[in-house]
Amino acid sequence: MKKTTVFINDLHSGSKYAVMTDKACDADNNVSMSKNQEPLYEHLKMVAKKWRNPDYIVMNGDLIDGPARADKGTTVWTTNVDAQAQDAKRIINMFGKPKKYFCIGGTPYHTKDSTVNVEEVIARDLGAVKEGNRYCTEAKLINLAPDKTANTVNERIFHITHHMGATKNWQYRGTAPSKTMATLMLNESHFLERTRKIYGIIRAHVHHYWQEKSSGRLMQVLPCYQLQTPFMFKIMPESPPDIGSVRFTVHDDGTIEDEAEILPIRTGMIKVH
Repeated sequence: MKKTTVFINDLHSGSKYAVMTDKACDADNNVSMSKNQEPLYEHLKMVAKKWRNPDYIVMNGDLIDGPARADKGTTVWTTNVDAQAQDAKRIINMFGKPKKYFCIGGTPYHTKDSTVNVEEVIARDLGAVKEGNRYCTEAKLINLAPDKTANTVNERIFHITHHMGATKNWQYRGTAPSKTMATLMLNESHFLERTRKIYGIIRAHVHHYWQEKSSGRLMQVLPCYQLQTPFMFKIMPESPPDIGSVRFTVHDDGTIEDEAEILPIRTGMIKVH
């Protein structure tokens, strides 16, 4: 037996620099993607077809870009967050129908419009697993191994949240996930009964792909579907994002196959004058 999990995060639907579908529309008309967005959509279509109908889809934050208040709406193709949410759902639906959806909230600047949490609405519309009265929570513990492994040494419980500390220095990219994993291990009894353990962490937000492994732990940082924005050119012009998705396949003996589909071509390249 095995269980497959596809992670979808940092779509930033609505952004002029992020993936969008060919059916995207604002309140009135269809919206055309730019030449730099086209490779993102083509890559996503390929990944969605290859990984269609997984057991789980985990939506790990920043599914929409929001009204872009700081940029006065100039960096989005629509400030209508409902239109952004509709296209985010089109993207997620490209992966088919999983057995379960899970949703973890992203950055409030992007995902909350006044008192409305747009990711909660997306998660509810897709039928995500409900926790209390909420479809979208700040963090989740999920056993990504087949169900029969629950409460055994072969279960693979991951602590999943959107946010993680960032660094401008690539050589320290492993510091944040390793520190987080160590802290979780220190506080493990606050999360689980002592007979169980947190096997790994899943993080997003920083828009680069990174992984740290040991003999008994796995720390995964997820890539994104947004190119460098004017803000990112301002603070980290020398560090382009990793575009793509990640899938885990976990077998009932606890072994994990992790796959990353990273867009191989360079989009949004600066012209040489």
